[in-house]
Amino acid sequence: MSMIAASYLAYFVAVVAFPGTVFWRRLTGGTAWFAVDAILGAGLGLALEVLVYPVGRWLDVPLLPLLLTAFALGLVVAFPARASTRKPFPWWAMAGLMVSVGVASAWYLRVGSHLIALDGPAANRPNSDSPFQLSLGAELTHHFPPQIPYVAGEPLQYHWMAYNHTAAAHWITGIELDVLTHRFVPFSMILMTALGAAAVAVVLAGRAVAAPIGAGLTVLAGDLAPWPWAETNTLYHDSPLSMGELISATQAFSTVLLLPLIGVTALILRRSGDQSMGHVAGLLVVAAVLIAVLSASKATALPVYGAGLAFGWLYSAIRRRFDWRITILGLLSVLFYGLNYVFIAVAATALMWQFSLAQVFFVRNAFWDQEKLQLNDLAFTAPTKAVLETLRTKYGVRWLLFDERVNPVPAALNHLATPRRTSGTVHVYELATPPVIPTPRP
Repeated sequence: MSMIAASYLAYFVAVVAFPGTVFWRRLTGGTAWFAVDAILGAGLGLALEVLVYPVGRWLDVPLLPLLLTAFALGLVVAFPARASTRKPFPWWAMAGLMVSVGVASAWYLRVGSHLIALDGPAANRPNSDSPFQLSLGAELTHHFPPQIPYVAGEPLQYHWMAYNHTAAAHWITGIELDVLTHRFVPFSMILMTALGAAAVAVVLAGRAVAAPIGAGLTVLAGDLAPWPWAETNTLYHDSPLSMGELISATQAFSTVLLLPLIGVTALILRRSGDQSMGHVAGLLVVAAVLIAVLSASKATALPVYGAGLAFGWLYSAIRRRFDWRITILGLLSVLFYGLNYVFIAVAATALMWQFSLAQVFFVRNAFWDQEKLQLNDLAFTAPTKAVLETLRTKYGVRWLLFDERVNPVPAALNHLATPRRTSGTVHVYELATPPVIPTPRP
């Protein structure tokens, strides 16, 4: 396992962090702290990798992301960077940052890495999301354009950018997909989140002291915290560090990408007299790459960023100062989110409804009328024979999927539908009339 870990670390440094840092510093001009540039550059490197890998998979050259390393190395050798102002990163700030990283690492090694079993009896009863994550990683490993692993011939209308990273890492390192999906990739995303929060804090505050504060708040009190006193606003009932970041590759990946996007946005909006048009153009290129990848990484990530841009634009309007940079960032966000909505969200919802794979609980969109919403809620909370018959006969629904993490299975359902399968926390019921059992005569 130590050799496997060393292999993944070498791959991450050489294929992700090194080219990402080189492109970040050349396009943005850097932040004056090399450590901050390396962390945010690694996030940019992830975005570039997952854009390049599908092209290589489509051309049957899955090792194409290695060209990023070669191109970055050639850029450094052929065009050395000009000397610029560099600020030293104090040892005490780095030490404070490493404390938070160490806490997150210790938690993962002692607790997080044991929550999802890779072998043994526990592997036969995984949680509901782990097999799904593994199947999408395998699909992107072997096919592009990808298909839904469990519906042959149907295109994968899902935010699949995160799985390009898993697939690329598998091809380059040879590490098995289950080890990458449930061990190394979640661990790296957790560490990148803590480090990214520290880097963004330094960019926003302009002082190195913000690094340990940002990382500490993220690990001890933020959305990464597994501690009982921490507040979380995620979809999962479990704390994000304990389950959300482990079983949702899209959630973890989008969090990592959102941090360098916030960082480059701060650099774009920070007014300074020495910002040339070429400099601003390089910053906008980095932002455009991150926005494009983020739009296909998690549907809920980009609207959060867009809300911040809207607030900034409103603030500028109140001050009667038109900021064309905010406008460009807003247009890019609307464009890519619109493409994501049309080609992913709408298509995925229509596909699930067409094949009646499941009732999509906790989803509210334009395809649902009030009767469907009411029937959907009743089916998962207080099912009756009339409700299930209406779903089956009027809307053609055949299956109901219950996840115990969302709500418990109503006891009455066992008498109204036929249980077919249990996988971890998910229970599958078939909406068919249960066989009539004759009443025994006295």
